[in-house]
Amino acid sequence: MVPLGIKELFTCKLTSIITIMPTIIKANTKDFAKAITLIGKTIPALRKLGNVKVSVLPNDITIYAPGIEQTVKAETEGYTDMMIPFRLLYGIAKTDKRDMLILTIIDGQIDCGGYTLASSIIKLNTVFSKKEIDLPVNSAKIDILSLRARYSPEQLREYKMLLEIESAERQLEKALLQALIYLEPYGINRNDLDELIDNKITERL
Repeated sequence: MVPLGIKELFTCKLTSIITIMPTIIKANTKDFAKAITLIGKTIPALRKLGNVKVSVLPNDITIYAPGIEQTVKAETEGYTDMMIPFRLLYGIAKTDKRDMLILTIIDGQIDCGGYTLASSIIKLNTVFSKKEIDLPVNSAKIDILSLRARYSPEQLREYKMLLEIESAERQLEKALLQALIYLEPYGINRNDLDELIDNKITERL
């Protein structure tokens, strides 16, 4: 084995620290609930199925959903972009009665102070580790759809991918509506198809 130099050792240690460092959010529970409730009312389907992007910055968090975004003032540690199933945030907003909401988030789970919510969808990506859009050669449409879960809105704008993603989402919606015409008689509903798509997107993460 070739001994690591000082630079390589520092890089390994820094990468390890970034990987295990949790993101902590401290926010007024009423402010958080107000933002989540508004998104839930605007897009009711998200309450059962669907993910939202959460950007965590020094003085606030912003929750992004299709056609709407909400910013909540917060004390934060570990500045990241992450995908979270909306139903988890909606559940927290409706059940947590403390004045101050404290969330500790790592890949795969949210600790709410007394109880933990788990989902493989939850992935943290430090906002300081800028990376270019990574797409395979001859990428499939599902690869395009997965970009919302892998990159922040700012990164997608910077690399001019939003129009391509929105086009893929419109095509998907049209295909799903068409598929339902043939599949509903067999007991397959829209939730079943949405779950299938979410699973396929998760495989790309």
